[in-house]
Amino acid sequence: MNTLEQQEKIYNIRVRMRGTSYQADVKIEGKHKQVSSKTHGDAVKKALHLLAVSLESPIKAAVRASTRSERAGTLGAGYKRACVRTWNSDIQKDWKSSRKRAEEILDFFGWHIAPSEITAVKLCTYADYQMDILGRAGSTINKSLSKLRVVLKHCVSLGHCQYIPLFPWCKIDKGRTRFFSLEEERMIVNWFQVNKRALIADFVIVAIDTGCRTGELQKLEWRDVMEDCSHITLRDTKNGQTRRVPLLKRSADIMRERKERGLHMPFEGLSGAKLTKNWKKMRTALGYKDDPEFIPHVMRHTCATRLAMNNTPELKMMLWLGHSTPSMVKRYAHLNVNHLADAVTSLEGYLATA
Repeated sequence: MNTLEQQEKIYNIRVRMRGTSYQADVKIEGKHKQVSSKTHGDAVKKALHLLAVSLESPIKAAVRASTRSERAGTLGAGYKRACVRTWNSDIQKDWKSSRKRAEEILDFFGWHIAPSEITAVKLCTYADYQMDILGRAGSTINKSLSKLRVVLKHCVSLGHCQYIPLFPWCKIDKGRTRFFSLEEERMIVNWFQVNKRALIADFVIVAIDTGCRTGELQKLEWRDVMEDCSHITLRDTKNGQTRRVPLLKRSADIMRERKERGLHMPFEGLSGAKLTKNWKKMRTALGYKDDPEFIPHVMRHTCATRLAMNNTPELKMMLWLGHSTPSMVKRYAHLNVNHLADAVTSLEGYLATA
């Protein structure tokens, strides 16, 4: 029995033929999930990916897991408490991501070391290694460091250390402000239409008009679309809050047309992998292969930019885009031609009375 067969048996993955494909069924957190592929082995691999299981032998996996045990007075113990108190589905939406980042940085420092061994010097060494050797961005490094800081805070609560060392937070840029011009939008949509990818062409238009994250639109259901197609409701959002987004006329027309076709979901059949694969082909064909900012997420920035250019108040932009803080929309403030108009009026009035 090879490693893949062992994993299939250990994790109770059931595979069966569905038409010309193999469908793997796996139970995750009490719910059944299905993935399909052309071969039996690939279906199992996809199921293991859902379970976040590495394709290593059960013996190696057990040995690796043993190095992450929670001995008293260690970083591992602080991690365990962080999972119970902070990183769980009742408290945090993206708790799985937080745990994964914490596990990665604890793998670097060691699960069994005493919290007091984490010094400012060691933290600087870690940050330098991540940036200079692995080439990771400052924001990515800061996210990992923040998870270690949470672990250390719990270690302090447990009495395993007395204080938290000074953290070397990395400088981060102001964020991506690239947006698509009207001409670039036309080129993108036209390429997908000409190459018989109408699904993605429709998706691009709606994504740009609404400013939704690609994942939010891909999960959209017909129950989330108003009967007159004037609005859509986004439920499973990044910040966990439900919001309503209005549809422009062209996007409303797209929704009506797709609904009349009897599709089960507005963008049925468009997975993240399919969007990425086709986006790369389009980007290369249009001559943007070497532009690192020419990515699907820029559709969201394009919507934000157009809102700002048309003098949309910050509060309305926050409600439209689902930002939780004003700082997220301030990057677009300079695009609002009237964002300092009131200040100009005030100064003009002052000079007039001087």
